[in-house]
Parts: sequence; structure tokens; C-alpha cells
Amino acid sequence: KGMPEIIEDVSTDLRVSRDVVRTEGIVSVLIVPVASKRKIIGTLYVATRSPRSFTPHEVQLLVSISHQIGVAVENSRLYEAAQSQARELAALHEVSATLTTTLDFTAVLEAIADSAIKLIDAQRCAVFELDPRDQRLYPRVIRGMPSDLVAPVKLGQGAAGVAASQREPFFSPDIVRYPPPMYDEPTGRAGMTLRELVLQRGCRAVLAVPMVSRETVFGTISVYWEQVHAGDERETRLLTALASQAAVAVENSRLYEAARERIREVEALLDVAALLGSTLDLAPLLRRIARKTAQVCRVERCTIELWGEEGKVIPMMSQFADGHVDRDLWGKFRMAEPYRAEGIPAYAEMIEGKAPVMIPDATATDLI
Repeated sequence: KGMPEIIEDVSTDLRVSRDVVRTEGIVSVLIVPVASKRKIIGTLYVATRSPRSFTPHEVQLLVSISHQIGVAVENSRLYEAAQSQARELAALHEVSATLTTTLDFTAVLEAIADSAIKLIDAQRCAVFELDPRDQRLYPRVIRGMPSDLVAPVKLGQGAAGVAASQREPFFSPDIVRYPPPMYDEPTGRAGMTLRELVLQRGCRAVLAVPMVSRETVFGTISVYWEQVHAGDERETRLLTALASQAAVAVENSRLYEAARERIREVEALLDVAALLGSTLDLAPLLRRIARKTAQVCRVERCTIELWGEEGKVIPMMSQFADGHVDRDLWGKFRMAEPYRAEGIPAYAEMIEGKAPVMIPDATATDLI
């Protein structure tokens, strides 16, 4: 009711616990509410072990004291909120300083994961990067759990997938009772579903937020708790703020890596041009070109074949990027006989289209 309550004999009032009457010997009680901003936040009561009739003056005195308590509690809460906000701002400033100290992509992602654990006080964290080519999220940095228990997910799958597809935070206080979408689909990890993987890694609650910059989703930050965890607006706010900073850092890092890649490509073309003018001996020339091509394309091996008479393909050179020699493989390559290009579907497609042919998975194609 929000009003003072007087009980002159608690032994006759069923609203009072019988245990209190017996153990403490209380007879009379005066109870007044403690309020803050018109909301009851507690009670203030006085009691006697002998019968007592409380006067209106005593009631008003207790009401006045309860008002002072309400003001003190409210001031304390405001102070604590201000202190908490100051700590959050300081932590975010520290995170921002950390993220801007490097443009190395891996270092940026590691700083994001470490900052998330520190800010949210969760036990586990995974930073996922969205691959725009296949629209899947790949775990790049993991904290607090084995890497083999964190699998790539599709957009819309699991907490990370939902956060990325909907571009907003996703939270489940208990993944057993409130599982994210598509949790029972296989992940490609020993036939295990995403639910099985998450439970096996000891996670019970999850919060995932997207990393978005200039309308582009770069990935998600997911933090996990070992136990059922109640929702906390502060945690969502902090992780969202971190994700905003992280998205800018990731974008800058990608731009930096792309610029470095273009520089490497130009340097490789200049190296090849220099090689072409360095010797007329074809074998060492092709060897150096094949190795340089493998290095700049970041592949294991590069092979050069020439087309001879009657449209036959002649294997000329094959080199590993790191320069090591596989003598068995090299011996088979040197003994290989010329063959007709039309006999290889990939070559036939290249000849007909007069354009490069890319095969993403050589084990799942009939082109070679």
C-alpha cells in the first residue's frame, strides 16, 4: 500500500512469521516503506518485546527517517552508476588505444578477443570473420576453449550467424532452453551439430554482436558463459561499443593488407620482368618465374606448360613456393609425355572461352 503499518500484537497477525514471534519474542511492530522516485525499494521497521502503542508522532518520525534513507540509497545508486560509466569509458578508451596501435590483421583480432573477455567478464570468446565469397563466418581468434570445438557457421546459424544476418545483438541466457536458430544442423566437425559443439566446449549462455562499419558486416564477437546467465543491458551495450570500434579497426586492417598485397603484386611483376631480361637460358628462367608466381599467389606450387605442335601440351617447369624439391614428384613430372589440351576439360573450357578457369575444389570437379 505504500503506507505505514502498525501491528500491536504480532501473535494475532497471520501476516507475521511465527518463527519471528518465537525466536525473537517480538510483540509490537511499526513498519514504514522506504521509497525512491515513488518506487518502494525497501522497508524500515522498529519492534518491541512488550506491548506498545505507537503514537502519530513516532510514526511520522519513522516516515521522515525512511525518506532520508530513500534519498541516500538513490544518491548511492547514482554515484555507483556514474562510477560504472566512468570505468566503462576508461575501458573502451583503453581498447581503442590498443586497436589503433597496429594494422596487422591477426593482431587486431586478438586484441578484440582479449578486450571482450576483459570488458564483459565472460569465460570464453570467439571472433568470427565473415567471408564475403561464401557468406560463412569463420572463427579467427578463440579464447578459453579448444579451437577444434569452434566451427564455421552460416549466416543465420547460431548466435554469431543470427547477429551477422540481422545486424543486431543476439543473446541466449540458456542455450539448452533457448537455443539459437539452426543449432541442430551439422557443422562438418565429425558430424556434430552446433548445439553439441557448444555444449561440449562448456558453454551455457551466449551473447553475440555484429561488427559493422559503413553498412558492411565484417564478422561478429561472441562471448560465452559457463552457467545460465541473466541478460544484462550493460554487457550488450559494452560489447556493441567494442564491436563498433573493432569493425573500424578490421576495415582499416583489411585496407592495409590489400595495399600491401598490391605492392607485393607490383614487386612480383617487376621481379618477373627483371628475370626475363636476366638470361636466355630457359630452364633457370622458368624455374625462378614459377617459384615467384607461387609465392605471390600464396599457393604451394606453380606449373608452367607450353603448347607445342599439333596442340599438344608440354610440361616445362614446376616449383614449390618455398623452393623445396620433391624428387619423386619431379621425376614423374620430367617423364610426363606431351598430351592434347582438348583431353583436359578445363583446358578445353579455357580454349573455348579464351579466359582463365578457376577450380575451387579439385576433388569435386570433372574439369581435371
